[in-house]
Amino acid sequence: MITGDHHVTARHFAIDQDAVHARVSPEEKLRLVTEFQVRGQRVAMGRGGPEVAKQAADVVLTDDDFASIGAAVEEGRSG
Repeated sequence: MITGDHHVTARHFAIDQDAVHARVSPEEKLRLVTEFQVRGQRVAMGRGGPEVAKQAADVVLTDDDFASIGAAVEEGRSG
């Protein structure tokens, strides 16, 4: 899991607690994703995320637009 969230929040939602990269900037996310892909590992984001992750999640972003994240956080805080 690669996220900009705080590490405590990220570990709470992660399926594999030992595979969390937290407080990551968008540029660092791109670098990490590229490295994983070069190593032959599968990487999914947003719409391309695995169905099991979507089913386990409380919130699923339906697009890959980083601007959606801010709107989703605001909506979550109001509810």
